[in-house]
Amino acid sequence: MKENLLESAKKLNQPPLEYSEEFNQKKDKLASELSRRMSSREDIEKLVGKGNIGMMEDNSRNLSRFMGSLFLNYNPEVFVETMLWVFKSYRAHGFQLAFWSANVDTYAEIMKEELSPEAYKYLYPFFEWIIVNIPLFSKLTDK
Repeated sequence: MKENLLESAKKLNQPPLEYSEEFNQKKDKLASELSRRMSSREDIEKLVGKGNIGMMEDNSRNLSRFMGSLFLNYNPEVFVETMLWVFKSYRAHGFQLAFWSANVDTYAEIMKEELSPEAYKYLYPFFEWIIVNIPLFSKLTDK
């Protein structure tokens, strides 16, 4: 299963530098808006676990920083290993699988609003890859 993840991650292409830089210029704003929108959900405590709003906000910032770095120097192995670590670690703290779908979908919506259409076109496939592979991340980190 992990090999399948890696093979699919290898099909993603490093975005052109101009779009990676555009993302990096806005990554703090994206993270802040993600935290704001997720915190305003009525079901947020159910998604992240009791007392984990601060951890969710850290995750928003870390996601932006990680993706910004990844876009500048794409490495499929690092992408896969990091996503597996994130799933295992945050789920151990009470985050539910449904959180990831909601979180990444919301992040993609914010990117579509804040980034140029060209940047979104090149960057969204990485977020789509995460969304599509949530069930596999779950299976691999349940062991």
